[in-house]
Amino acid sequence: IRIGLLVAENVDPTAIAYSTSGGAISVALDRIKNETLLSGYNFTFFVRNCDCDPVLTMGAFAEFALKLDVHAVVGPPCGGLFSGTMSTAYSIPTFMWGYTFLAELANDTRFPYVSTITATSLSLGYGFMKLAEYNQWDKIAILYTRDSTKYCDNIITDTLTAINDPNTYQNTLVYTFHMVKADQFQAVLDESDDTNYTARMQGAKDRARIIVLCLSSGPSKRKFFAKANLMGMTTNEFVYVMLSVKGIGFGQSGNAPERLASGYIPFWVDTVNNNTDGLTALAKQGATRIINIDLARRSDSAAKSFNVDVIKRITGAPLYCNSTACLNAVSNNQSVDVRFLFLIQAATFARSLYDAFYLYALALNRTLAIDPVGGLTNANLINRNLAGTFYGMTGDVTITANGTRAPFFTVSALDTTQTVAYYFNITVDANQMQQGQGCNDCADFWDQNGVYIGIGAALASLVVLAAVAVAVYVYRERKKEIARLNSLWQISHRSLEKHERKKLDQSLRSLTSSTVTVTTKGSKGTLSSDLQETSTTAFYYFNKDLVMASKHETFVKFDNTETIEFRKMRTFDHDNVNRFIGMSLDGPQILSIWKYCSRGSLKQIVELGTMQLDSYFVFSLIRDIVQGLDYLHSSFLQCHGNLTSSSCLVDDRWQVKLSDYGLRSVRDRTKKRGLWQAPELLRDASAPPTKPSDVYAFSIVASEVITRQPAWKGRKESMDELLYMVKRGGPGAPRPLLEVPEGIELNMTLLHLVRDCWSEEPAERPTIEQVKSIMRSMVNDRQQNLMDHVFAMMEQYAGTLEEEVIERTRELVEEKKKSDLLLYRMLPRQVADKLKLGQSVEPESFECVTIFFSDVVKFTLLSQKCTAIQIINLLNELYTSFDTIIENHSVYKVVFVETIGDGYLCVSGLPNRNGTEHVRNIAEMALDFMAAAREYRVTHLPAERVTLRIGINTGPCVAGVVGLTMPRYCLFGDTVNTGSRMESNGKPGLIHMSSEANNLLVSAYAGQYTTQSRGDVIIKGKGVMETFWLMGRANELTVMLNPPAIPPPTELVPAPAVTASVRLDTVNDSGDVGLYTEYLRA
Repeated sequence: IRIGLLVAENVDPTAIAYSTSGGAISVALDRIKNETLLSGYNFTFFVRNCDCDPVLTMGAFAEFALKLDVHAVVGPPCGGLFSGTMSTAYSIPTFMWGYTFLAELANDTRFPYVSTITATSLSLGYGFMKLAEYNQWDKIAILYTRDSTKYCDNIITDTLTAINDPNTYQNTLVYTFHMVKADQFQAVLDESDDTNYTARMQGAKDRARIIVLCLSSGPSKRKFFAKANLMGMTTNEFVYVMLSVKGIGFGQSGNAPERLASGYIPFWVDTVNNNTDGLTALAKQGATRIINIDLARRSDSAAKSFNVDVIKRITGAPLYCNSTACLNAVSNNQSVDVRFLFLIQAATFARSLYDAFYLYALALNRTLAIDPVGGLTNANLINRNLAGTFYGMTGDVTITANGTRAPFFTVSALDTTQTVAYYFNITVDANQMQQGQGCNDCADFWDQNGVYIGIGAALASLVVLAAVAVAVYVYRERKKEIARLNSLWQISHRSLEKHERKKLDQSLRSLTSSTVTVTTKGSKGTLSSDLQETSTTAFYYFNKDLVMASKHETFVKFDNTETIEFRKMRTFDHDNVNRFIGMSLDGPQILSIWKYCSRGSLKQIVELGTMQLDSYFVFSLIRDIVQGLDYLHSSFLQCHGNLTSSSCLVDDRWQVKLSDYGLRSVRDRTKKRGLWQAPELLRDASAPPTKPSDVYAFSIVASEVITRQPAWKGRKESMDELLYMVKRGGPGAPRPLLEVPEGIELNMTLLHLVRDCWSEEPAERPTIEQVKSIMRSMVNDRQQNLMDHVFAMMEQYAGTLEEEVIERTRELVEEKKKSDLLLYRMLPRQVADKLKLGQSVEPESFECVTIFFSDVVKFTLLSQKCTAIQIINLLNELYTSFDTIIENHSVYKVVFVETIGDGYLCVSGLPNRNGTEHVRNIAEMALDFMAAAREYRVTHLPAERVTLRIGINTGPCVAGVVGLTMPRYCLFGDTVNTGSRMESNGKPGLIHMSSEANNLLVSAYAGQYTTQSRGDVIIKGKGVMETFWLMGRANELTVMLNPPAIPPPTELVPAPAVTASVRLDTVNDSGDVGLYTEYLRA
């Protein structure tokens, strides 16, 4: 896509310089890519500097058309009439910005391919006339300056057109003069010539008290109001109306510490000479008499960062500007105080350039969707696709059918603290605005009009005077009554208190009910558990009651028609129509305030699916919608106009109340909810809603209630595809799937009625009166109460829920028992109980415990003869028998067990101390383990036998819980290490005991067990130790009379210490790694 850029660098640099505005193209390209507009297309830009010169402008345009073959032209920022003529001649879409706001450019016959992103100055003139009519100003004077951009010339020319329009409010223009630096066609007034300057201001002072101004720069404004102060023209008698389309209000660009709330420098600050003339205080006092009419301007963080990006991006892609001005702009930007960066360097109209280019991208994207082949060069089709609304860098942008911007002006003034305040409805003090009050130098009124007044007084009669008096009285009383009624729907934003969502316990989220009970500001009520603010809805407290506020992006000044509508809407009283409370106009955005309905909208109920809607319930909800529509159709509104499942609210009595009706003046520029809109409205976006379109929307909502799922769910098409197919119409036009869920028996007449209501042709749809009559015929004559039906459903549901709770509680108790049993098997009971309570288990030292280690001899060789599954089965069978032995001895409470590979680790005497019982418990368990191993047979290897090697040691030990995710009760101390050495240095089929364990067993339980000394054995880390064999119980000695051969003590021939130590520590007789080493690894 080839784009021609017509720019200016040396004309009014602070407003339209290419070096400080061209970067807006790059920023706009980022948004175009992020929104996937013109996907698959690249841009090529050709930049020509015309500096508002007609010859250069037309020459560059001709080059664009004839040589470069561009598809569109963006610019110029000034001198738009010449480029507009060239645009018509070559049929090239042209998007102008900056100072191109002359009303002539809106002539779509003369300039069919021109679009202006800046609102025309003629609309500014009519805006001023609205303000003059509002305040009943009957005499005005106009003063303005001139410069090369003809900024004020164009504004005043169009303002005079509005003043002279016979259809507008009539007043008297008593004085007009331009204050210029030099002009050969007008009377010259040099600003440096104080005599002439003062004379022109005195001329305005002598004739009027309402003075309309257009001053093109901050220094011009500063000088004027300082002079006005010195001339006594800043008293309460005077009002100055400042006209502007720059969107900077009382500000100016530059670098100074004093800032307005918008971030701009006040115009009364001297940014050049640092107030060496001492006029700042005088100009500031004079500024208090200004009413400023200017375009609305964004001041959020995104707009401020945009101004920074404009400078940074000018030297990069895709413009790559390397001129001295561009390089200086980037350099100055980097050296300026970062607090003022976004205002010092960016051109005033840079945002307009951004919106102009983005507008072209939007229009071309729509055009290519219609004509992918020839749309790029189809100027007529692009022009027809310009109309629409988007949110740009200059705020809400609405482009009309003739390619011009629909204006939105703000009226601002300085309050008592000399802070800029914005007003939607201006009320002017009558005493201050009275024409001629205190005007000693004005022309004598009676000299000019005395004859006419005398004739009028002579013709007046007492009867006429009496009639006038009565009329005035009636008018005033009527006006007071209207003001009183208007005050009812006008809600101050300060009276709305933001609703903050209550923090509910997390367990409430598991409940299926969509409501909870909370306390409101003054009473208790049932509120929705989800009151989150969205982009379209907010919740506030108003007069201690919770209300719902719908957000509207459009700022408008409501005329008498709308105020009457609001007053009448407040009087609506119907069970199925939600109460309209009023409008909030003085906040950040317009809000319409509605009564809050606790159960939310039908859309929420359908999407959540928390309520089982039976056939009677479905019928009742649909019947409520019909009755609400019937009321609205018979009211002055004639239709709802915005019916969706989101606008159908449900109160605590399960009554549907239609909300969000009317208010068409603030909906014109909001995005329409197309999936509920009738085809005829989709085809013509400007068409007003009608009764048949309401019937169509009703059918879509009814389908949601019947199917209990959102409209169009189950369709494979995207939203845009669905809207296109519905808009296209025809026999195959899509409609929601109307399938009745299982368990619901609906009258088939209701289904046929819904299908009739979404007919393609509006004339074929039944009226709401016919729908109401048909639904009335579907039920019995007797009065049915929905709440009784709901209570019956809830009672049945409560009974079922109670049974389910009992069953779930029983299951929970059983599962808790199982989990506790498993936990007690893994950890000692007292340790497990502490962990369940969230308590920490401190490490504990035990003076005397007995440690037990066992190992399967030659398990490695045995495992080589088995598959993995067989090994698992073997170990499971063996350890199951061992676990049974532990339980039979009732030692679980005093013995901690852990398996490590093919080994077993037990301890007795902790965590519960048991005196000397621990040594007997371990001894008994060891003997039973040996007996069980002798009797065990490997299922898949009958010839093989399992032989154990057991080691026992007695001594002190420390135990504690280690870890959080999987806590382990671990043992620490030399006693454990020695126990492991007893096992690894033992013999197959024998129980190896340390001398400590033997001494305690023999002394504490003398005569009950038989032990035999093994002699001295070299133990790694311990040296030479005397150890013992536990042969058996005294009464079962015959069983152990023939143990495996035990080498005599003389067998222990001294060997090199290092070699013996290594062998005993790392490898046992079976070739396995030491068990305690494996325990530490585990």
